[in-house]
Amino acid sequence: MNNKTIKGVLFDLDGTLVDTAPDMVYALNMLLNNYNMPSVDYVQTRALVSDGALALLKHGFGDDLMLHNALRLRHEYLELYADNIHIHSRVFKGFERVQSAFDHHNIPWGIVTNKPAFLSNSLLEKIPGLEQSRCLIAADSMPLRKPHACGLLLGAAEIGVAPWHCAYIGDSRRDIQAAQHARMHSVAATYGYIKDDDDHRSWGADCFIDALPELSDIVKP
Repeated sequence: MNNKTIKGVLFDLDGTLVDTAPDMVYALNMLLNNYNMPSVDYVQTRALVSDGALALLKHGFGDDLMLHNALRLRHEYLELYADNIHIHSRVFKGFERVQSAFDHHNIPWGIVTNKPAFLSNSLLEKIPGLEQSRCLIAADSMPLRKPHACGLLLGAAEIGVAPWHCAYIGDSRRDIQAAQHARMHSVAATYGYIKDDDDHRSWGADCFIDALPELSDIVKP
């Protein structure tokens, strides 16, 4: 981590802190069923979750998406997802170990996500442990979404840590770019929602973790 002290940590949400793909793909298949469209394969669709609702709709509807109002479909999809947001979604394995390390070293942590606030807040309310987050900077809480740095800078301010003493953990190139733009330590979560043809080693992250518990060894002051 460039031999600099980590005093605060910020997380991406989907694919980094919480495994939300099962419920997001489930909601997509519900919507497709409503339109008499074939269901999508979970394994193939999982990697698209970090790209958001429109990417999932394009995957599910294909060329037929042009026959519909995409914004209305997005609204219908998000409503279905909101109603089924916590059926199978869970924090990634090992989060308790990470929390213990943070508590031991007095490291505050928070969340910066491109997910809408009403969905992000719902997850934080329903998943044990996430209520300890010091901040939630969601898509509608920041002027510009990642890869812009503004959300990460807002998060650093809310947890009370200078950006250059923060680490940001994410599972997409834009997460690493946002961390770089904010002058934060960048950590790529290789266990997240990464496409097969996306070479995560080319993102330029300061370090990589293959499982969430590895983070507890990285952020020791």
